[in-house]
Amino acid sequence: MKTLNAKLRQGGSLLAFGLASLALAACTDSDLNHRLITEATWKQNEASAQPEVRRVDMQHVVAFAPQGLDMNDVERESLDMFVQQNHLQPGSHVSVAAPTNTPAQSARSRNRLAAVRTELQRMGISSTVVQAESTDHKNTGDEVVVFAQAIAVLPPDCPGYNAPITLDYEWRPDTRLGCANAVNLGLMVANPSDLAQGRPLAAADGEEQAAGVARYRGDKTYPTSDSLDTVPFRVTTSTSGQ
Repeated sequence: MKTLNAKLRQGGSLLAFGLASLALAACTDSDLNHRLITEATWKQNEASAQPEVRRVDMQHVVAFAPQGLDMNDVERESLDMFVQQNHLQPGSHVSVAAPTNTPAQSARSRNRLAAVRTELQRMGISSTVVQAESTDHKNTGDEVVVFAQAIAVLPPDCPGYNAPITLDYEWRPDTRLGCANAVNLGLMVANPSDLAQGRPLAAADGEEQAAGVARYRGDKTYPTSDSLDTVPFRVTTSTSGQ
């Protein structure tokens, strides 16, 4: 009898141990599933990459003859190239200064500044005279300096293109959507200032607009059917005689 009871107690212990193991395993799986659900990572995509538009300080030196008061043709062309290369549109504003070394140069600076400002005004660019320190030994003191701000386009950092590829904590590569398009836009844009602000509209062609109204009133507008036979200016060529 005692042997039977001992066997029953031993079997009960084994059964209890087995049930405890199953419960522990079930609890572990439940906790694991709960952790996976509640701690699953969600990665927010970064904002679409855009080229950065930045203003850069530029300057151009207009040289005058030692006794000269007017700009020569070479300096006019050089100033015009400076304006075009830096995309200074009509309506832009620049600063001009005439640093000098001697009193004689200071006396001539007023006429030289006026000559440069007149040339800039001819291009539609306004200017303001500012004070400048005396030039160093590298300059003659017979110059007028034009200070302007040009607009430059800086491409964004694109992993795998102009920046190294990095991995996040889940070993996924960090990417930037639209990065290649942003770089290409910065490289292709003809006038970087167009990315900062729009251009003013030119004067409308009143005659062309009036002609459109006249065609509408006279029922002479172009057909809008989807049929290819009604496309404006379409010419049908017959090949039956060939």
